[in-house]
Amino acid sequence: MAKVNSNNPLKARMVFFRVLKVAFYLLGFLLLFHLVYRDAQSLNGVAFGNAYKLPLYYVAAAWALVAIVQLLCALIFKKNTMAKIIVVAIIGFAVIAGPLAYAEFFIKPEFDKLAEEYDEAGLSFDPYGMHLTQYKDNAEDLNADIEEFLSLYNIKYEYKVYGDENTDMSEYLEIEEGTDVIDTEFFTTDYVFGLSKGGAVYSKNGMYADGYVFGYEQARYILEVYYNTRAKYEALGKDADEELDNAIAALTTNPNSEWNRYKNSAEYKEFYGSDLSDVKNAKRYYITPERLDRILGVLGANISEYANIIKTILNTIASGLLPEGLLDSINANLDLETVIKLAAALDLNIDESTIMNLIEGYSNYQSPQTKPVFYFIQDEELREYAYAKYFGEVHGGKVGSVLIGSRVGEVTLDSNGNEAESLGDRIKMFKRTEKDAAVYTKYYPWFVLRESFLYFSGVIPFSLAAAYMFGALERKTLDKLIKGGNK
Repeated sequence: MAKVNSNNPLKARMVFFRVLKVAFYLLGFLLLFHLVYRDAQSLNGVAFGNAYKLPLYYVAAAWALVAIVQLLCALIFKKNTMAKIIVVAIIGFAVIAGPLAYAEFFIKPEFDKLAEEYDEAGLSFDPYGMHLTQYKDNAEDLNADIEEFLSLYNIKYEYKVYGDENTDMSEYLEIEEGTDVIDTEFFTTDYVFGLSKGGAVYSKNGMYADGYVFGYEQARYILEVYYNTRAKYEALGKDADEELDNAIAALTTNPNSEWNRYKNSAEYKEFYGSDLSDVKNAKRYYITPERLDRILGVLGANISEYANIIKTILNTIASGLLPEGLLDSINANLDLETVIKLAAALDLNIDESTIMNLIEGYSNYQSPQTKPVFYFIQDEELREYAYAKYFGEVHGGKVGSVLIGSRVGEVTLDSNGNEAESLGDRIKMFKRTEKDAAVYTKYYPWFVLRESFLYFSGVIPFSLAAAYMFGALERKTLDKLIKGGNK
């Protein structure tokens, strides 16, 4: 008959105590970390940045602190298990109760002051208790508002730049944080739009780099400047666009204006010359006669099915003066020469130079190294409006993120974008979003901790004490096994 090992029950009991020791230890902080991680996801959105990580860092730091205290207690109270339990339980309770005390005694009074600040700004603000119970919904709503804005205008929260340089191979400068100091070693201008807002990439002339796509802050700034300036002029019985057109007309028609003097400068002519093979020449990217021929060919091919109607109209207007067969060229072979002949037949004094000069005014490529015409507007507010309008319409159109117009967002040949919103409502939303984001980011991580810690204020000390007790029982059982083995 096999001999039964009398130590087996002791071994089983020791393993049992060891499992309970580990289980109760992990029951506290590991479960707490999981719950905090779950609740912190409500803050994981564009409006909060890395704020959702703060509660996790706190739990990890609290756990590390308790572990250090445990090591110290092991050295100080080598055989006094009860002393270890008391000290570790007290520290465990303190790190858990900390966020609860901070929220109630420090954050709550600040919410009374915040209510006054919101009221002064014309905004409503819920009491502290409502924030405690609704912080997840509030965070979700804030993120949703910003996401809706980003989707409407086809941008991301963080800006983006395509390419390592501008179209003309010139370098650009990335400004990640806002600043009021213009880098005179890079910029060739004393005015840089939105520099203090940060999150932008600039060319030497103080305008956005060719491949720059707005982030949230810059898009917001453009719309605020555009809307607020228009509203101010409307209050004066004026139209901002008319004022801008008049200011630009004054610069372009006056031969002695700063703009026309600048166009005759060596700096300007270096980038607006006649050599279209020069990569830095802005006219290289304009519509040339050859490019216009290709455009007209596409246009002719698309309207060829209406050629008979067009012929009838032109013959009526020209009273039979059009050369025989000239209208037959309204097809895929339509070119600039044919357009000039049609104009001549209609007694219009138009030549190639006239047409190209007219089209040049609609070629919206701006050299990244020369100042635009609206830089020379004397009225600083109107100048800023001009930049905002240009970026929102022209630059936004180039990168597929139109900010200003009847259609916004991705307005291309293949996409009609989105219907524009009421900018007045959006500007009000910006005001609330800014304040809410600042408040929520600062306080809501503590609300995450408060909610989870409220239920764990007793669990953590209990789990640590239980872990110590079962650890002590494990050691006693081990001692019995050792003594039994020595007999």
